[in-house]
Amino acid sequence: MSDIDRIYRHITITVAFIARKSGANPMFEEIKKVIEKEYSKKNLKGLNIVLRDVKEWSRGLSKSDLAELEGELYQALDVDSKQEDDEEIKTMDGIIAANMIVDAHQYRDALAFVEKCQGDESEKRRVEKLNQLLAEYHGKQ
Repeated sequence: MSDIDRIYRHITITVAFIARKSGANPMFEEIKKVIEKEYSKKNLKGLNIVLRDVKEWSRGLSKSDLAELEGELYQALDVDSKQEDDEEIKTMDGIIAANMIVDAHQYRDALAFVEKCQGDESEKRRVEKLNQLLAEYHGKQ
């Protein structure tokens, strides 16, 4: 499966799961249109942006729902949440190594990471540094 197909499947599975759990909402139809548009154009960058949004959105699920979603993703795509967490940490470490947040996408990713890890002692140093970089980026805007 190509990267673009894997990302497309990840997005569609996640959106369908959230829609099942939260009930009918016209927003889901609009999201599906965006997903289909980006996929039909084979726009990897656009799909990655949608994937980030969908992942952020799924963080609002209960722990049991999140575990169920991860199971569905693993079964359909062999996607391991531990591997995704490792990739997220690599991204955060790259931002920290650069000592700056360069764009709105990095800002949003760093902010989501900080929110997710707030209170996690094992991530305290990373969170503190990212908070500093978030404040610096925000101050420049």
